[in-house]
Amino acid sequence: MSFLYIHFLGRIRLQRNDQMKSSQWMDKQRNTLLAYEYLCHIGEAKEWIEACLGEEIDPIIKLEESMRDGIVLAKLAGWFAPQVVPRIVTVSH
Repeated sequence: MSFLYIHFLGRIRLQRNDQMKSSQWMDKQRNTLLAYEYLCHIGEAKEWIEACLGEEIDPIIKLEESMRDGIVLAKLAGWFAPQVVPRIVTVSH
């Protein structure tokens, strides 16, 4: 027994499909679903951060790498508690 993806309210769901029997296909579909869900969560987090900061941050495909320097996190912390982050030092690479 295998499954097909069906969009339901913006999310992907698995549905049974007896036409395909491969367990490798199922593993591939499961990995695709996990990647899709990860990108959905990253997109939601990106939108929330941008709404808080009032500025655009890097696109999703670059977001994880660009957040490693801590500048976006420091700006977000400053938005929540300005007294905690008196200044943010940026270094150009």
